[in-house]
Amino acid sequence: MKIGILHERNSGFFPRFYRDLSEAISLSGNDWVLLTPNSGANKRNPLPKQRLYGVRWNWFVHFHLYKLIGLQDIFSSFSTLCLIWALRKEKVDVVHMHIVNSWMCNLPLLFWYLRRKNIPVVWTMHDCRAFTGRCAHFEQIRCFRWREKCGHCPEKRFYWPTIIDNSALQLSIRRRTYILLKHLYIVSPSKWMANYVRQSILKGFPISVIYNGIDISKFSAVEKSDFRARYKLESKKVVLGVAVYMGKLKGLFYLNRLADELPEDYKVVIVGQICEDERASLSPRVLSLPPIKDVSKLAEVMRSADVFVNPTLVDNFPTTNIECLAAGTPVVTFQTGGSAESIDETCGIAVPKGDYKALEKAVVTVCNDKQRFSEANCHNRAGLFSKDQFKKYVDLYKVAINKSFSCPTPK
Repeated sequence: MKIGILHERNSGFFPRFYRDLSEAISLSGNDWVLLTPNSGANKRNPLPKQRLYGVRWNWFVHFHLYKLIGLQDIFSSFSTLCLIWALRKEKVDVVHMHIVNSWMCNLPLLFWYLRRKNIPVVWTMHDCRAFTGRCAHFEQIRCFRWREKCGHCPEKRFYWPTIIDNSALQLSIRRRTYILLKHLYIVSPSKWMANYVRQSILKGFPISVIYNGIDISKFSAVEKSDFRARYKLESKKVVLGVAVYMGKLKGLFYLNRLADELPEDYKVVIVGQICEDERASLSPRVLSLPPIKDVSKLAEVMRSADVFVNPTLVDNFPTTNIECLAAGTPVVTFQTGGSAESIDETCGIAVPKGDYKALEKAVVTVCNDKQRFSEANCHNRAGLFSKDQFKKYVDLYKVAINKSFSCPTPK
């Protein structure tokens, strides 16, 4: 069995996800190939068994056409023909798609080919853009027009503003495009996302929940750390916040307020990139560190914290929660997306989204009750989200190959 993995860009969460997934595929005795668009980012950050398709200028043309008329998925015809050629040459048995609703291919053309060749598709929903007219997340403005039809988009200022609002047409195109797939299996990394998929244009397809997994050993290994001594935090209760890009949607405001309002014996440490405008308003009581790419060094920081606070306002299933649990650090988070699904009452507290007072109270509770929110409890909970999660994908590939599925009738 050979799996063709499709994704737009080798950055963010994907490189680590891909390596763990490919390891599970390899251990099962199967083969794979990663097919990504020919772009500068993908060339600079190559991944094992990567094959680039198309031409460099494709992304720029597709992106600017999108900004003009507000449509994705229907351009990049030449690059899509290159992708189809690569799929034929690699002789893939299953296509595993990740984020593809962007500027990487012509989905009607690709799906026509996959149906014609009877190639099953597994599609992991890392965000919501596959079943909306344009947006990757909609909960922050509570917009649910995508359940029926989009249009007059209240979010057109976000996710790359466009001159023309074609969200209604885009959703209609996606609805008709997905029907082209004969064997489509949806995967959601959270129950929260799966619930919305079942209400969307994809509701007629089989949906499975497979949580993201991590290499637990990289975070749980006990090593002597001088992090607290290095930053003179020996007598402090360390409240940690981590994100690649720490900004408004990741809850920077709430971490900033915690720094100002928690007692003197607390210290808020933020790891992540902060833009200059938001850095100017950062509390002087915050210890701000740049993004840490080295996993062992990141784990060191996580193990040194008393509590990890994730006040994210937009998310699906953040793996930073699991990483901190694996490091033995309890988690306090908003009930945003599937963020609360990684914890239970023994290793963390989830509070209503945007409720600062509840967030502050939860932080103090966790820091003052080490027996209830113990390191052992955190390790036990993290064990549910190990790399064994990726074995479930291999099982799903086999199901996709061996079982047929009748696609729904377009409306």
